[in-house]
Amino acid sequence: MIQHWLRYMGLKNPTQYLAEFTTNNHTSSLLKYSQYAAYVSPTLLPEVYRSGVAEPRNLDHGNEELWRRIEMTVLNPHFAPLMATDLAKVSPAFVITSEFDVLRDDGIIYVERLRRAGVRVNLYHVKTSFHGFCSAYLFESTQFDICNKILPDVIQYIEENIH
Repeated sequence: MIQHWLRYMGLKNPTQYLAEFTTNNHTSSLLKYSQYAAYVSPTLLPEVYRSGVAEPRNLDHGNEELWRRIEMTVLNPHFAPLMATDLAKVSPAFVITSEFDVLRDDGIIYVERLRRAGVRVNLYHVKTSFHGFCSAYLFESTQFDICNKILPDVIQYIEENIH
């Protein structure tokens, strides 16, 4: 997943930066103390996902050179919706998260931020699945039962909310 993000950011040879991203060293130390840090704070997660997660003790680290190269992309809310300063004008949303997904916490935090901004949002969390589990739905050999269960809820949401 990280390699896809890195390619989208225009970085050549994305494997060169994997360690920086997996150790949260891809941002500057200033960013870790900025308003943006609050937008992705683990305190926005339900307690069940916070237990066992320690707050970082030292935020005074980062690859400044790498950060300069990716800053405009990472802080762009079209690339990273969690970086949006104001979510109040976002349309009502139906967010699906998966328990075994690197983006699970991001989705849950996004839902919480939308709710705090007064946006109507539905969260459908799948405890037994992984990232992209319904994207294979088009292929009969890779359809998962959970997709059949979710689909009516998605259709109902669209019918009720998209005019």
